Amino acid sequence: MVRRISNDLMKGGLVSDPDIWEPLKYLTDMGLIEFTDVRITPYTAYERDGVARLTTKGIRFIENGGDDEAWIDL
Repeated sequence: MVRRISNDLMKGGLVSDPDIWEPLKYLTDMGLIEFTDVRITPYTAYERDGVARLTTKGIRFIENGGDDEAWIDL
């Protein structure tokens, strides 16, 4: 799933490198996403085509409209 999202972001011109480990690490560190397989990390998510899901905190973050200081566009 990460690979598909990354490729779609590239097609849309939103990223220039398909390996989006830095944003994934940021979202993971913030507690907003987690990977469904504990062996997947932000660093291996593209290579292994990991699946990420929103955490409860991530869902609340979106429902509340985000946080300008988090530097995340919704």
